[in-house]
Amino acid sequence: MSIANDEDHNKELIIHNDRHSANETKQYLSDKFSATAKSMTVTPQIIEKVAQLKVQLQKAGYAYYVLDQPIMEDSVYDQLYRQLQDLEAAYPELVTADSPTQRVGDRPAAKFTSVKHNIPLYSLENAFNDAELAKWETRWQKQLVEA
Repeated sequence: MSIANDEDHNKELIIHNDRHSANETKQYLSDKFSATAKSMTVTPQIIEKVAQLKVQLQKAGYAYYVLDQPIMEDSVYDQLYRQLQDLEAAYPELVTADSPTQRVGDRPAAKFTSVKHNIPLYSLENAFNDAELAKWETRWQKQLVEA
């Protein structure tokens, strides 16, 4: 059974993360995934790291998008996000619907208004090295030609 496809479990985890600390979330993940973890070589340390990353990123996202009061630099957020992406890629059974990698942002603060841009804005998509920057540039130039 794929944990990522278990909708009831994902709803339960979302509720759990909203009400509990990183340690409680780690214990919850450990308890819920213990049978899967043993068979898939997911260690308790990996479960703990994934739980910590999810809680950190969820709190940072809320502070940034809803409160408009960032609690960490964008580069730190991006590095933590990349760590979570890498762990979820290596251990897909730990991917849950509430993971920051499965969602885009949060509710924006009420004081923000929507703005239509006449010229498309192209994100760097968290390029951390020259190779990633070169891939981004290639995608951007392709989109520019198509526009």
